[in-house]
Amino acid sequence: VIELGRDQDAVTLQIKEEREIAREKIQKCQLELERF
Repeated sequence: VIELGRDQDAVTLQIKEEREIAREKIQKCQLELERF
């Protein structure tokens, strides 16, 4: 049971990191669009 909880925490952390990376990419794209 403890292992399952740990796996879920790891997945949650991974999703959070991926969201942060995606957000940064979107912000970069928006900045580049504003330049043009």
